[in-house]
Amino acid sequence: MPQANPRRHGRESTRSHDLALGNAFERVSDAVVSLDTNWRYTYVNQQAASLFGRQPEDLIGRHIWTEFPEGVGQPFHLAYEKAMAEQVFVQMENYYEPWDRWFENRIYPSPSGISIFFHEITERKQAERSSRLSAELLEAQNQVLESLVQGAPLAHTLERLLRVVEAQSAGMLCSILLLDDDGVHVRHGASPSLPDAFNRAVDGQPIGPRAGSCGTAAFRREPVIVEDIATDPLWDDYRAPALAHGLRACWSIPIFDRERRVLGTFALYFLTPGRPTSFHWQLIDASTHVAAVAIVHDRESRELRASEERLRLAVTGGNVGIWEWDFATNRLVWNDELILMWGWPAGASDLTLENVMSMVLPEDRPHLELALDRSVRDGTICDVEYRVRRHDDAIRWIAAKGRAEYDSARRPARMMGVALDITDRKNAEDALKRREAQLAEAQQIAHVGSYEWSVADNRVDRSAELCRIFGASPEEFPATLEAYLARVHADDRHATRTIIERAFQEGSSFDFEERIVRPDGAIRHLRSQGRWNFDENGKPARLMGICQDVTERKLAEEQLRRTMELQARNEELKAFAYTVSHDLKAPLRGIAGYAQELDRQHRTALDERGLWCLKQILTATRNLDRLIEDLLHYSRLDVQTPTPTDVDLAALIDTILKERKPVIAAQGTVVNVALSASRLFTWQRGLLQVLTNLIDNAIKYARNAEPPTVRVETGAGPERFRITVADNGIGFDMKYHDRIFGLFNRLVRQEDFEGTGAGLAIVRKVLDKMGGSIRAESAPGAGSTFIVDLPLRPPAPVPADSKIRSTPGPS
Repeated sequence: MPQANPRRHGRESTRSHDLALGNAFERVSDAVVSLDTNWRYTYVNQQAASLFGRQPEDLIGRHIWTEFPEGVGQPFHLAYEKAMAEQVFVQMENYYEPWDRWFENRIYPSPSGISIFFHEITERKQAERSSRLSAELLEAQNQVLESLVQGAPLAHTLERLLRVVEAQSAGMLCSILLLDDDGVHVRHGASPSLPDAFNRAVDGQPIGPRAGSCGTAAFRREPVIVEDIATDPLWDDYRAPALAHGLRACWSIPIFDRERRVLGTFALYFLTPGRPTSFHWQLIDASTHVAAVAIVHDRESRELRASEERLRLAVTGGNVGIWEWDFATNRLVWNDELILMWGWPAGASDLTLENVMSMVLPEDRPHLELALDRSVRDGTICDVEYRVRRHDDAIRWIAAKGRAEYDSARRPARMMGVALDITDRKNAEDALKRREAQLAEAQQIAHVGSYEWSVADNRVDRSAELCRIFGASPEEFPATLEAYLARVHADDRHATRTIIERAFQEGSSFDFEERIVRPDGAIRHLRSQGRWNFDENGKPARLMGICQDVTERKLAEEQLRRTMELQARNEELKAFAYTVSHDLKAPLRGIAGYAQELDRQHRTALDERGLWCLKQILTATRNLDRLIEDLLHYSRLDVQTPTPTDVDLAALIDTILKERKPVIAAQGTVVNVALSASRLFTWQRGLLQVLTNLIDNAIKYARNAEPPTVRVETGAGPERFRITVADNGIGFDMKYHDRIFGLFNRLVRQEDFEGTGAGLAIVRKVLDKMGGSIRAESAPGAGSTFIVDLPLRPPAPVPADSKIRSTPGPS
């Protein structure tokens, strides 16, 4: 009996083991490969092959760095060599730029090579980056607020913000320019990384429609995105200093205050051309908001300090009015400042209570008298505000304080006090009330509701707009988390609860979108944002947030998407029509040529059936040629630039009818032309196309009537010119009205509406370019009337390649 070979048994055992292991690796979700000590693939599972875009058998035996040379020198390359050389397990995360994806690599060494498990972690990395960005931006906001509280200079505060922003992306340089008080020039605000020479070149430049990115953004009051400074015309006057410092892209966004006044611009510069991503827009939104807070606070602080200084100077310089009222004589003694405050002549001495009271506005007088009487009677301080009309008719607000003095018998003897002109304060209070009202109105216009939750007393304050967004009154909408969640759409409720609970547990901010269901069943889309304020122990104390109704934006985005898809389909259709038309021209010429030669040289050799077939071939080639011309004309409509001219309608219609005289005579068609207005200022070539197609249609559809009749009429109104083309043919059902103007759209039966299918589509498209319109009136068996309306003066032609785009300004 032969002896078993132990080596063979070992190899079979190893192959069996490898096969079992390979089958196991095929069932895992990770990509798995094995390399031998010569860096050649010995195993590739299907997940790895799909990731590489190859088949496993295409890689087995091939050298990894020959197949993927771009990986040489990458961190994972070094990790593979380390694991192989030191026979140690290595686990690492790496970003693979050619695929724009993140992977977690687990590298297992063995004497025969290494095995590598790839696990994609792109989504996790993106979430971590977004979370880190939100945290860092929140920290930047806190730093700015800290700087504001500490009274740091604005330039220091803005530079602190920009350094945080620049740290978010390598090679990104930030700048903030401040709009001067004259509203015309920009001034350097902060730019920690831009060259000083460039900052000096920009400082003091005027804004305008072609003033670089920043100057244009401030002028237009909208973002200006310049992808390449080297070629964009907005940088014609500023290109040299920018390129001299290697700046190639600049995206600038206006900074507004609460009243939508431009405060300045926030700009991002790059050393390579490009345009912003969603990541950049997130940076921009947060940065412009924080910058606006800092700039407004600085301006208000400066205004407040100026006001306080004025008050100090007023008090120090004796601008506080001092008065004394003698009850026995009923006379008043005032200092010069108070006399001037009331508008009396300097040194005036005839000041009695009666003539002073006569200057108080009648509606304020009872209030003042009551306050004086109560103070004298009760021995309390008189604190009263009232208005006076001075001798120069100026109305001023006066704040007066005084206290009565009594004699030994406790009888009132006199009252002494001070007075201030508080007109400016009153005007400021009125302005504040107006701003608060404007804020409430702005919240309503922007569909933004706000709330504030105090953790200590579990009190929630909500704006009226928040309740309106949820479609309920405050009484119907309890200020509790459960009441809020009950109104969240069932499909979004769990996610919303999870986000809010995590924010409470972690003290983190949140920004997400959700849907709510109003009591009337209407579904609204909301963007919900919130941020915590912390107590001295670092615990969440107050949650402040907003809910913005973004339903209209969502609907607009969906409509825009559909419109763009429709536009793309239309462009594809025109391109298809143009291509097919050109491709059909050559074979059509061949068919027509051979048919004409047959008609000229062999007509006598054909029997009656042959002659009939030949006639049908010639008719078909003519119809097909007309269809091709219609398609070519339709596809070229967008690139033509018509020239307006004064058109003689009578001559134009006469030319069309002469060309069709043989057809009209053969059918016995009666053509009536009534021109109440025979001249029109429009585009002659376009109008010729419109009239030709409409008259051809009318002649064709009237041919079976008795007698076939076509009517052409014109007339002019105060602003519009009307052309009517009617026939007494078969007509059509009005439910097909819109379809007859579509490219290749026909009615239900071929015999109801013949033709190439492009004629009326061309008519409508030409009229659109001329600023006109067309509609039809018809009924089955009652003929058709096509009514064209044109403006008396055409709109200016728009170049075919013009596009609405956001182009950027100075920085």
